[in-house]
Order: sequence, then structure tokens, then C-alpha cells
Amino acid sequence: MADLRRAAILGGNRIPFARAGGPYARASNQDMLTAALDGLIARFGLQGQRLGEVAAGAVLKHSRD
Repeated sequence: MADLRRAAILGGNRIPFARAGGPYARASNQDMLTAALDGLIARFGLQGQRLGEVAAGAVLKHSRD
């Protein structure tokens, strides 16, 4: 059995919800994840810091994602 590691949720961020066909119509899930992480870094003053493990989720938007 693998060794267990301690985990903590230190903060979170998301992009605003939008209607289908709206402002995210041409954005990939990668684009939206990048925007959410950029916002997280700005919100918590993490510029220049290394993030540890990150958990993310998304609604399936494009078959290419």
C-alpha cells in the first residue's frame, strides 16, 4: 500500500458562468483552466511561487478537449 500524504485545500478560483455560445464559445478547456489559475495566482498573491498539485474540473465542452 502506498504511503498516505497529507492534503490541504488552501484556496480556489473559477471563471464566471456564461451561457452556451457566449463569451467562451471559442475558448478551449485549456484556455479556461489557464484563466482560472491566473486568477488564483492573482487572488492569493502567488506570483513567482511554484504551485503544488492542482485539482481541476470542467464540463466537457469540445470533443477535442
